[in-house]
Amino acid sequence: MKSLPSRRAPGPDGISNCALKNCGRKTITHLCRIFNWCKRLNYFPLPWKHATVITIPKPGKDLSNPVSHRQISLLNTMSKVLEKLLLIRLKIHTSSKIRPDQHGFRTLHSTSTQLLRVIDDISLNLNLRKKTAAILLDVEKAFDKVWHDGLIRKLIDLAVPNDLIAIISSFLADRSFHIKIEGKNSTTRKTLAGVPQGSCLAPHLFCLYINDMPAHPKCRAALFVDDPLFYATSNSNDAATKLLQLQLNITEKWFHDWRITVKPLKTTAIILSHRSTATSIQPKLKNISIEWSHSMKCLGVHVDKKLNFSKHVTTAVNKAKSVKHPLYTLLSSPSLPINTKCFIYKTYIRPIATYASHTWASNLSASRWLKLESLQSTSLRQISDQPWFVNNKAIRHSTKILPIMDHINQLTNSVKTQIINSPHNHISEISTRRPTSKLFIKRPFRTSNFHLIS
Repeated sequence: MKSLPSRRAPGPDGISNCALKNCGRKTITHLCRIFNWCKRLNYFPLPWKHATVITIPKPGKDLSNPVSHRQISLLNTMSKVLEKLLLIRLKIHTSSKIRPDQHGFRTLHSTSTQLLRVIDDISLNLNLRKKTAAILLDVEKAFDKVWHDGLIRKLIDLAVPNDLIAIISSFLADRSFHIKIEGKNSTTRKTLAGVPQGSCLAPHLFCLYINDMPAHPKCRAALFVDDPLFYATSNSNDAATKLLQLQLNITEKWFHDWRITVKPLKTTAIILSHRSTATSIQPKLKNISIEWSHSMKCLGVHVDKKLNFSKHVTTAVNKAKSVKHPLYTLLSSPSLPINTKCFIYKTYIRPIATYASHTWASNLSASRWLKLESLQSTSLRQISDQPWFVNNKAIRHSTKILPIMDHINQLTNSVKTQIINSPHNHISEISTRRPTSKLFIKRPFRTSNFHLIS
């Protein structure tokens, strides 16, 4: 209970996390008895299975279309505590059985580790003069489409204890929800499929549901919850595409069998190669041809055909500027201490520009480094209110902020230490892969030779 985050909206019961965390010993004792009886009876209380669904508009979408809103389930606070207890027990029996290429919602795994693994693979193959065909599938409403009976079958196959399966089955059955918009509540509806978004148990259950997604022996998979990426490598574009098509064929059948829908029109395919040689073959999904793209957004990083990350840097800098714009008044305020303004910059602006930089910084050109440094220089000049003739080095010294390259090097070294010391072999082995004899593409953890001009 003490681990519940304080700043979370309450569910239908109206009980906040703060209220529960401040309960007296007698109340906690009664709650423990309730939770213990739920476990003994393999029963998840019906009132705790009701959710208030709020909608958050997706940026840049038509708000008149219901699909353009993201649904978030606000759950009862009591149910969250019981879910945490169930999740702890479930992880004891299943954590070691989750496939190594799944990096979502796992301890010591993250988007950073998955991106590092994928980009290091692709860099290695490019240095060997090989072509890589990759496809990022778009799964439609993944959490909402989980087939309950199919999930229970998979838990049985994973040798989860029967009593734990029984209470998870009770957790999934007879769920209901109502939608709340502008203070108005809809009528109550039944949930016939899916796992509740906003539940701490749902991501792990979904990972178990897709755990047996097949992979072709000559293709590699990279999963992050509901974002499956597959890629194949060969000496020619056509050969790599044919291997990728074999993967799509077996994946498409698996999706159909387990009632998961994939949207071909939102699926992205790309060929990564030194040369812009075209291929006459296009991968097909549900008999729909997937056109080759010039770049692919993978876990927040724009990966382009030659792995130079020019689009990603441009996008990241523009996004950081859009975040900085509404903070202009604060950053320019003479009454606000410089330390506070620097904290705002380091907390809200710089992380956007340097996200996952350990995977892409080694291949940046001088112009891309200047674009990143320009973002920082203009921000620090605004914070310190220095005139144009004061050089950037003096401003960085007065604000005690490192050049952007040095900061990225620090981030990279930190991630490298975590990778080397990881208890998971499929992560730690990234740091021990043998280097290639020729370096056309610098692999992650290598720094650029470009030096910034003060």
